Amino acid sequence: MPASSALHRGAIGLIPSVLRLLHIKALCLGPSRCVFELYLSLWTPSFSLSFYRLSLQVIMSYNTLIGLDSIPTPEQWLGGVFILVCLSLVLYGIAVAQAYSYMLNCKNDGMPLRTAVLATILLETFQTASLLHLAWAYAIAGFGNFVASLHIPWSAGASIILEVAIVFLVQGFYLRRIWILSKKSKLLTGLMGVLLLTRVALGLATGICICLSGTWIEFRDEAHYSTILTCSHASAVVLDLSMTLLLMFHIYQYKTGFTRTDDVVRSLVVYVVHTGATTTLVSIAIILTYQLVHNSLLFAGFYAIQSKLYANSLLGMLNTRDMRKGRMFATDAVDLSHRTSIYASQINPQGMPIDMLSETCMTTDLSDGSQTKKPQGQLVFA
Repeated sequence: MPASSALHRGAIGLIPSVLRLLHIKALCLGPSRCVFELYLSLWTPSFSLSFYRLSLQVIMSYNTLIGLDSIPTPEQWLGGVFILVCLSLVLYGIAVAQAYSYMLNCKNDGMPLRTAVLATILLETFQTASLLHLAWAYAIAGFGNFVASLHIPWSAGASIILEVAIVFLVQGFYLRRIWILSKKSKLLTGLMGVLLLTRVALGLATGICICLSGTWIEFRDEAHYSTILTCSHASAVVLDLSMTLLLMFHIYQYKTGFTRTDDVVRSLVVYVVHTGATTTLVSIAIILTYQLVHNSLLFAGFYAIQSKLYANSLLGMLNTRDMRKGRMFATDAVDLSHRTSIYASQINPQGMPIDMLSETCMTTDLSDGSQTKKPQGQLVFA
């Protein structure tokens, strides 16, 4: 009898909660945010299994409002972002190794460039820490709690803001290259500068919107939030493609006609295309996964790797300068001496005395715009 009375009292105690939850189901046809906030207010770990199942029905009703067919499993909701966060850690390790290599060989670089590289790797470190906090919040602190994984921790918005700062530094470096290679064209540099500022402004707005949203569903529920995110990465696609095409065009203008030197130019163009195409594809992937994959945080995972790709493209470009210079100068000397002998035999068949004079000229490094002296040959007839 005491056991049955206790069960009776427990059942009566559940009635108000069940009625409140049924009331929420009735409100599912109303404002979705109100439904979700009321649902969160009812969630406590002490609910019985039957009440949990009824709660799942409410989530099912809410999912219907946002176009979902079923409740996502933990693997569906968090699996993609977990894999991409792990990949971002690998890319961060590569970036640190490249930064260390750069610091050992940056004696001839100016203080602004060295400061930009140091700031980039520090921002990458802070962003990686925020990604680890995000993984901790979902995998450890919210383990087994689906509702907890719907909340947006502060580190999500912070990682996006840090990503935008990294993009600004790296794209600013590429903008400086366009300024130098285009012979200080104000029109091209100004247009690219406007695109860069637009990209940065929309990216910061996206990070602020995520910080202001309590849950991912609330973030998706706000139409202007989704518009800002989509426009942010649409502008990133336009900016990356524009800079890649401009760099390709201006680098090709520096072809000399020497076979090996032209090979170096072509290899540099291939590197620019690969890095630009990679970041462009990631921006497109963010837009598509956000718009089409509603039962996963996969789009947030692509955010995690995008800044790492930008940082590695900058550091890789700087660390391969000496190798490209060595190939260019060495092969130019071989090609010059070979072409000189052919040219001399053609214009001087009778063996007139010829002096080979050497002069130096300033050459522009296509990577960072730095200038170095390079010897050139000149034929003078005695």
